Amino acid sequence: MNSTCPIDPKRVVVECRPSSNVWMTIFVFTLAGAGLLWAAIHPTLPGDRGYLIFAVSFLITAFLSFRHKQRARLLANYTGIYWIGLSGWRSVKWEEITDYYEIYIGRMGLTSFIVTPHHRFMLSENGWTNVSILRACVQQRATRAQARAWRRRSFGR
Repeated sequence: MNSTCPIDPKRVVVECRPSSNVWMTIFVFTLAGAGLLWAAIHPTLPGDRGYLIFAVSFLITAFLSFRHKQRARLLANYTGIYWIGLSGWRSVKWEEITDYYEIYIGRMGLTSFIVTPHHRFMLSENGWTNVSILRACVQQRATRAQARAWRRRSFGR
């Protein structure tokens, strides 16, 4: 981890957004749904209701994921971390972070967990942008956490 955390009290120092991998997954779901829909309604193919049900479920999943990820962002500045959820903007101060660690999770790769009394953030390099800078900020600013550096945990802990 060679990233450093720039601290500027007048602006956001790191912004994490969904990565291109997330957008590609949504695109694939959209294509699959469109293909299944075409197979269900095309007059020359022996379509049945199964195709239509799968098509609609793929397209609904893609649409809801797109709407959620379009808004998704996590910001960090000198006071703490801010994120937008289903109910609007929420925040946690650096002093409220109780622990942070990493777990290697298959396709997601190295996944970082940031723990507070009320939330647990899960951010992977494959799913979010600027995670390495956020990790540097957490290590530098979360002074009341159990950890002093990122440590690897196993699934069992």
